[in-house]
Amino acid sequence: MNHWKILPALNQVRHSLSHNLLRQGVPENALYFKGNTDRNMKRLFQFLSQKWIISIVGMIALVVLIWFGGPYLGIAESKPLASPFNRLLAILILIVIWGANNFRLRIKATQANDQMIDTLVATPEPPQATAGDVSAEEVAVLKQRFEEATQHLKQTSLKDRLFGKQYLYDLPWYIIIGPPGCGKTTLLENSGLEFPLARYQNEKKVSGIGGTRNCDWWFTDDAVLLDTAGRYTTQDSDAAVDSGAWLGFLDLLRKHRPRRPLNGIIVALSAEELLTSSEQERELHAQTIRQRIQELYTQLGVELPVYFLVTKIDLIAGFNEFFDDLNIEERAQVWGATFSQNDSRRSHDLGMLFATEFDALLEKLNARELWRIYQERDQNRRRLIHGFSQQMAGLKPLLESFIQKTFNPSRFESSPWLRGVYFSSGTQQGSPIDRVMNALAGSFGLSLQALPAYRGRPRSYFIHRFFRDILFQETELAGANIRYERQRLWLQRGAYAGALILTVVVIFSWATSFTRNELWMDKIEASVENYQQVASRLPSQPGPRDILQTLQAAKEITLVYNAGSKTPWFMGMGLYQGYKLGDAAERAYHRALQQFLIPNIKTRLEDEMGEERRDPEQLRQLLSIYMMLISPDTLDAKTFRPWVKTGWEQQLNEQTEIRDRLLGHLDALLLTKLPPQTPNQQLIARAQRVVCELPLTSQIYARLKQQASANVDDYDFTRLGKQITKLLVSKGDKSVPSFYTFTGYHEILDAEGINTARLTIAENRRICEDKKDELATADPEALLRHVRNQYFDDYVDHWDEFLASIELTNIRNLNHAAEALETLSGRDSPLELLIKAVAEQTLLERAKLKGVLDHFDVTKDLRKPGNAVERTYAPLHQLLQSQDDKPSGIDTIRSQLRNLYDYTAEISDASDQSEAAFEAARARMGQSKKDAIRELRTTARKLPKPVAGIVKSAATQSWGTVLGSARAYINTVWRSSVLREYRASLENRYPIFAKGQQQTALADFGNFFGESGSIDNFTKIYLAPFVDTRRWRLRVIDERSLGLSNKALSQLKRAARIREMFFQDGGNQVSVHFTLKPVYLDASVKRFLIDLTGKRLSYQHGPPRTSAIEWPGPDNNNRARIIFERIGAGSFSITKDGPWAWFKLLDASSSERRSNDQVIIHFSAAGLKASYQLQAGSVTNPFSSNDFIRFRSPERL
Repeated sequence: MNHWKILPALNQVRHSLSHNLLRQGVPENALYFKGNTDRNMKRLFQFLSQKWIISIVGMIALVVLIWFGGPYLGIAESKPLASPFNRLLAILILIVIWGANNFRLRIKATQANDQMIDTLVATPEPPQATAGDVSAEEVAVLKQRFEEATQHLKQTSLKDRLFGKQYLYDLPWYIIIGPPGCGKTTLLENSGLEFPLARYQNEKKVSGIGGTRNCDWWFTDDAVLLDTAGRYTTQDSDAAVDSGAWLGFLDLLRKHRPRRPLNGIIVALSAEELLTSSEQERELHAQTIRQRIQELYTQLGVELPVYFLVTKIDLIAGFNEFFDDLNIEERAQVWGATFSQNDSRRSHDLGMLFATEFDALLEKLNARELWRIYQERDQNRRRLIHGFSQQMAGLKPLLESFIQKTFNPSRFESSPWLRGVYFSSGTQQGSPIDRVMNALAGSFGLSLQALPAYRGRPRSYFIHRFFRDILFQETELAGANIRYERQRLWLQRGAYAGALILTVVVIFSWATSFTRNELWMDKIEASVENYQQVASRLPSQPGPRDILQTLQAAKEITLVYNAGSKTPWFMGMGLYQGYKLGDAAERAYHRALQQFLIPNIKTRLEDEMGEERRDPEQLRQLLSIYMMLISPDTLDAKTFRPWVKTGWEQQLNEQTEIRDRLLGHLDALLLTKLPPQTPNQQLIARAQRVVCELPLTSQIYARLKQQASANVDDYDFTRLGKQITKLLVSKGDKSVPSFYTFTGYHEILDAEGINTARLTIAENRRICEDKKDELATADPEALLRHVRNQYFDDYVDHWDEFLASIELTNIRNLNHAAEALETLSGRDSPLELLIKAVAEQTLLERAKLKGVLDHFDVTKDLRKPGNAVERTYAPLHQLLQSQDDKPSGIDTIRSQLRNLYDYTAEISDASDQSEAAFEAARARMGQSKKDAIRELRTTARKLPKPVAGIVKSAATQSWGTVLGSARAYINTVWRSSVLREYRASLENRYPIFAKGQQQTALADFGNFFGESGSIDNFTKIYLAPFVDTRRWRLRVIDERSLGLSNKALSQLKRAARIREMFFQDGGNQVSVHFTLKPVYLDASVKRFLIDLTGKRLSYQHGPPRTSAIEWPGPDNNNRARIIFERIGAGSFSITKDGPWAWFKLLDASSSERRSNDQVIIHFSAAGLKASYQLQAGSVTNPFSSNDFIRFRSPERL
């Protein structure tokens, strides 16, 4: 056999040891021997994916972006990063911020790591399970062991980095579970990993090794490995204690690593357990391990990959001999099978999946067996090598059964995720087990000598790269805590949603800002065009309306971007153009103000200054204002503005809206720096000559008055307060000019008087060359004293006029009178408040009015300037004072007003107010003694104005309301009695109505007009106290009467005359006496007859005889007739019927009045005439008067 030809093939086979499915893209049956190139690429990728590398790359990208892209970044028209210095500064600031943030993260991570370590070694909390006190002690033991290495862990870098260290929390954590003595600790001792704690202490872990009862913590540079006590898995020593300690341990993991407590589970089971245990024991082990895995899943809330590691595989007979030729690197390989994620998760029979992979592994062993036999010379060793594959094949059913029972899926619980099955040997101790020979010996009943134990140097097999290349490379396979991840997911979703919303908002805001700014810029352009058009149409001599139109157009430009206002949120985002265009618009508007408004004001000033017969004082004021335009630095807005305002008021009359808008533009103009105007020197010189003739006192007085008008408000009626103005009114809306108020006196005359006097003197010295000598000796204080004297006289005149206009409001009725009197007599009487208000304005020399008049003494220090006014109004002031415990004047007035209130309130509160008023008025009209009204009127005569008028008006108007209410009552009685009777028996009847078809019964006529008839009785009972029936005039008491109308009085007078006419015998029976005497009869008439009241009067051209007549007759004959008998044949007659037949007959005839008691009556019929003289028994008769025909009963009196 050619060994040299076989060796290459065998050399290839010896590397085909392991079968794995570690990464995607690797065929399932590929041999696992990772090359250096793959490892280097992976390490490079891991290096580049580190956070600090990504951070540096990102930082470099930002620096490059700022340096090369900065010049292209613009905000509006500004490019802040255009200069290299600005870009370097921006980069430096960015680097400082980046470095500070990294330092912050470093400190934060260090603190978090230290905090976690401190917490882990802190006093343990009671476990959650029903473990009891012993469990708590067991958990405490876990922490106590760990505390030994705490300080070293805080100071040790677990894995050196370029810019920092990897912290304990960031490392992957794995837990190793398995029954006691299964080789877990030995596995880690011989793993070949680096343990940084070994640099500070002899131990690589925090606890002992071997079958410890507590948890050992193994800290490597790549992971934290938790070697749990075997009893935690089996829990066969003390179930309650072991279970409590186990659950307490899981609580620790979940508390300190909430997101991913562990990265994987290593289930360790020794080959010895599989080979020597009974089937029931193996099944118990499988159930126990499955239960521990389920507890990990449940308690930690995560799904973890499970790596099933069969330890102590060296106890399989032939193992040491079969792999004795492997070097260190080959012994570090992985021996086993890594299942694909899809296969391990979807397979319903993991035992079958394992069997397939295990068969492939056996094929590799069989392939290598020839080479090993070829190498080995010792026959015993060759036998063991040759039988090793059979020994491993005998392990297959045991492992397949164990895997099925431990990892197969179940519908009642979460299925463990078996990632792979691996074999390892940490140390070679104990005697190997020859399962094949033991079986044969048992079959033949032979005794078999045990194989000798391994005596060589212990070596580890198939451990190191299991950790490095499989376990530590799959740190991200483990699931995360579902609840924690759900919270984290929602936080991330919220952050993403917030970022998305913010992005949308920013984009929308930018779009809105761009659109709005573009729109507003279009408005600016349109406004500018409109302004230019309006300005171009402006006449050469524009008036206020023309100027307003132009200035409004200029103002509209500024309203688009309101300069000075806050940036609207929908127009910002770096696109706002208001700061530039708004300021430009404001400047354009100011130029328009100076271009159009100032020339107009200057022209008006020059026009008024050039007028003939201009008042010198007005000219002085005009000149002063004109000089302000010439020298704008001297412009006084308080003087300038009122003059311009007054001029516009005169020009625009009632057009207040135009005036107010122009004033708004004027105010804007005064806020700018005005350019000096070219002066008209000739006009100035002429004005100066006139002004110099004006007395200095007049100039000073006018200046002070002008200052007051500009700075102090006039004192109008509303300033008195609502409590006063609700009962008192001002006729003509009078007001006191601002100069003549307390404020005007102190703030203008007192405060500015001397300065104004000096300023006036200085101004006159400047412009009045001819009077320099006189002005040089002018004394401002002396001038001011003259001004004060004139001021106090004017002060009194203005306040007299103002107070004279104040009067009591019109009192409407009794109720209103009672309310008004109650208010006037109350504590806050408007009358008292008025006196106090006047005192506040006329007591000029008090610093402050305390309680109104605490210090008033009219006789004290009369030489004070203000006392001239105070003396005038001293009587008014004294009403507020009380002396020697006597009530003050206002208290006396209030008391009398209270009496009057009681008088009116008694009437107004009566059940029948009008009747009570009538009785009160009738009683007062008939007496002369003093009452509340007379008493108050008497007091009013002694009071100063305006109090006298108000008090008198209160008494007079109150009495008037009583009479008014009485008149209402009288009218009510009139309508219910007299007027009703009139309408029932006289209205539309003859003789009251001459054309009435019906005649009034004499009895009805008598009952109405007769003595003690309706009208007579009404007059005596209701009108006699108020009416003089002899002259038929209203009686007047205290300036008030009943207020009957003249028409009513006229009709009442007629009713009295009717009574005299028709009731000559008295009583209510109609009785009229008269005589008839013929005075003419036509010659053709033989005889003329009058048939009246049962008498026949005949006349036949003989001597006339007088006949006495009494109407109506005693027989109440209701007929009256005249008969003409002609000479020859024939007669003619006129007949009237009814109680008023005689008057009807007289109406059919004509009459001629000779005197008040004599009437000639002309009868006629058929052309025949007869005349009689009617002589009445009295001058008051119904034949010479038509009063009874003109009588009409009024609706109301």
